[in-house]
Parts: sequence; structure tokens; C-alpha cells
Amino acid sequence: MNTTSKVFFLSSLLVACSGGGMTTDGGPDAGGDSAPPCTATGMGALTVTITGLPMAAGMPVKVGTQSIGATTTLMLPAGNVDIKADKVVTPDPIVRTVYTATVSASTVCVGGMPQSVTVAYAPVPTSNKIWLSTSNSPDGTNLQGYPSSALGGGGMAGAGIALKTPSGRHLAFDKDGNLWSNGGTTGDPHLVRIPSSATAMPDRKINIKGMSCLPGITGMALDKNAALWVVSACMDTIFKIDASQLAASGDIMPALAIPFMNGEGLAFDKSGNLWVGTGADGKLARFDAASLGSASAMPALTITPMTKAMGGSPLHPAWLAFDKDGNLWTNDFGGNIVFQFSASALSGTGSQMYVPPALVTVGVAALLGGMAFDESGGLWITYSQGKFARLAPAQLTVSTDAGNPTIPERVITGTTLGYGEDIALYPGATGTPLASTL
Repeated sequence: MNTTSKVFFLSSLLVACSGGGMTTDGGPDAGGDSAPPCTATGMGALTVTITGLPMAAGMPVKVGTQSIGATTTLMLPAGNVDIKADKVVTPDPIVRTVYTATVSASTVCVGGMPQSVTVAYAPVPTSNKIWLSTSNSPDGTNLQGYPSSALGGGGMAGAGIALKTPSGRHLAFDKDGNLWSNGGTTGDPHLVRIPSSATAMPDRKINIKGMSCLPGITGMALDKNAALWVVSACMDTIFKIDASQLAASGDIMPALAIPFMNGEGLAFDKSGNLWVGTGADGKLARFDAASLGSASAMPALTITPMTKAMGGSPLHPAWLAFDKDGNLWTNDFGGNIVFQFSASALSGTGSQMYVPPALVTVGVAALLGGMAFDESGGLWITYSQGKFARLAPAQLTVSTDAGNPTIPERVITGTTLGYGEDIALYPGATGTPLASTL
């Protein structure tokens, strides 16, 4: 669905609203917590003042059973009234903006004297940006967010937010715009959470008991239940950290540990199956969702990609990203090749050989790392020193080679970017199976 032409407003009661190009999604500001008894009688006036709400945002604020989208005074029967405010997501061709609300009182006792409550909307600072983990940046920062408005064409762009954090190269957003990453050095925690307010200091620091080798974490992904999965190539293990274990800083024993050798990229598909790239082994593995509760889980499918059916060379899938159509994209670092496993090739069981429909080869100076799809179906990739780039949808269907490589449709030179490592967007692109997709 094209979010710029058709709109759904999602609230807790799936209330359809009129408006242009925005969606709402239940957020953390829901009211209805335990409140003192309300002894008022008769009817009462409640004025709800809404600020900061984007135009045509529909009616994301719920007052009792009524939905509103602008400052309103309501006459209501006496009693406690709950006020809830859903997220609002506005369209953008690259990455959307998410608005959340601060509600001055989640429950109001109505009746007698007029009452009032304020619902103040503001953009989530991590939204509407492309984020890169980076190394060797000239300003010493290692996490940079580039606003969508600066990425409409190629050329120079400055990071709207540049942070020096204890985070490392792998990035994963949760549904609320908090950014999870591995620790950047041996002195940092194994996992850190950069809050959605985009401050440099993490608000969660977690160590995995027993993890002592390097590189400790070589891939990560959040599932739809807010559990964080990480893979460690040096420990030959995939770990699951439950949402409850992520709720506070501390040392944890992972909820699950599955033996697996040489794991790199991780990604979940729409069915909850876990995919693992093994660049060193040249294979892609699928763990079925039903098996992911067991430490003895084994891949149900292993795919070996080749450049061609007869006499071809092996490809080495590492970082992973699903598009909205269920195709799984990856890259071969040594060959500077971006390629896909088509959705039809991801079914079945056992061991399979596979030849991608297109091998998109970028220039020899490129250093391929993480990748992410945008709202228009373009694939953003790390590129050469100080640069990241966008491959247009049409470019992803055409094979090229080292002698005549693909020149990305858009190349961005970050004014303070070093070497890009991973790329992440909040929210995830519409239709993709990321936990951050709203």
C-alpha cells in the first residue's frame, strides 16, 4: 500500500478516521491506570487541549469512548474518564516521522467543576532519519542520524544528530524508537540502549553472562515480541534475550542459547522465522518459528547461493534485510555484490543451491555493511569512506560486474561520517517485517 495515497488510522479499537496520509499506532502514553474513586455526580465539562498534532492526523486521542483530533470541550457523565493518545505516523518517501504524546493526566474525575487536560504531541527524535554506526569519524562520533529532508538527492549532508556513545556497529530499533546496539569496545557493556530521545548516554546497559570472546556480537534483530536476538561468531551461538530481561540494566543469562557456527546477519520474516547469514560459510539458514523455543533447534532450510548454476562461484551472505514483498537481501563483502533471495526461494526444507536473479556489483572502493529499505523501495547501503548510498528499485534488478559496476542512484557524503558500519531507520519501512515497522 502506498502510504501517501491511502491512509489507515489504527487505534486500540480500530476506529476508522478521515484524514490525509497518516496512521496512528498505540503508544506508551495510554491512560487508564488505577485512579482514586471519583465521587462527583451529574454532568461535567472536560476540556482536552491538543498541541503539536500534525495536520490531517485524524482522531488519535481517546477520551473515554470518544475519539478526537483537536482541542475540544466535552460534556460527560460524572466519573473517572481515561485519556489515551496513540502514536501518529506521517508519510515520507524515505523514512516516516513518528509523533508521540505527553498526557498531563491519564485519568480525570469529571463532574461538578470544569476539568482540563493537555495532550502535547512531538516528533520522536530518532524518527525521520537514516542512522549509521560509523568508525573513524573526523568528529569522534560513532552514531549519526541524517534527516530525510537532507537525502532527497546526492551530495553533501550533515548529520542532524551525531553522538559519541558506547555503542558498536550493529543497530536495531524497537517499536518505540529506542535504538539497541552492541558495545563498541571491550570496556563497554555487551548491549546498550540509546533512548528514543537520542541522547548520547544509554539508558540500559546489559552484559551477557559468559560472553568473553571477540567479536562478541556479530548480528542482532528484534522479534515481534520485543525479544532481542544476537549471534556471536566467536561463541558459535545464537542468544535470545527476552523483553523482560531488556527492561533494566544488569547481567543476564540469556533465555535461550542455540548452537550455530559463523553466524553474522540476523533477520525475522513475517512468519517469525529467523534467518541467519554465514558469510564465512557461504550459506543462509532458516530456523522455523515453531522451533525457536528450544536450545536444540536446527535450521529447517540451508541455502547455498552461487553466481551461476554451472561453474559458478560461491556467494557469501552476511548482513540481511527483507523488503516489503518478502524477498531477503544480503551482500557479499569480498565481491562487493548486493543480491536477493527471492521470496519463492525461501520456502522448503533441507539443503538447496540458489542462483540470484541479479548480482548488483558496486565499485571496488565500497565497504558493504548493513543495509535498510526506505519507504519508496530503495535500498540504502554503506559505501566508501565518508559516504553512504541508495540503490533505486530499478537498479536492484540489473546484474553488473566489477568492470562496469552499478553507480548508486544517490550517493550521500556525510560531512562528519567515517566508515559506515550499519544502517537503520525508525520506523521501519511500511510492509517490512522489522519490529520497528508501524
